[in-house]
Amino acid sequence: MPSERRMIILVVEDDDLHYELIEDSVRKAEENTGGRYELHRAVDGKEALDFLFRKE
Repeated sequence: MPSERRMIILVVEDDDLHYELIEDSVRKAEENTGGRYELHRAVDGKEALDFLFRKE
């Protein structure tokens, strides 16, 4: 039975190739575990902090 949990992954990376490798790994993890993963990309510290301290 698929997991109902959702995992949000923040990737702070300015290299497109590395980000694509991470995306591929997350996609495989979704297929293997049935979990839901959301990737959010930040290319610098300010974007990362804005994401971490955002208000929903």
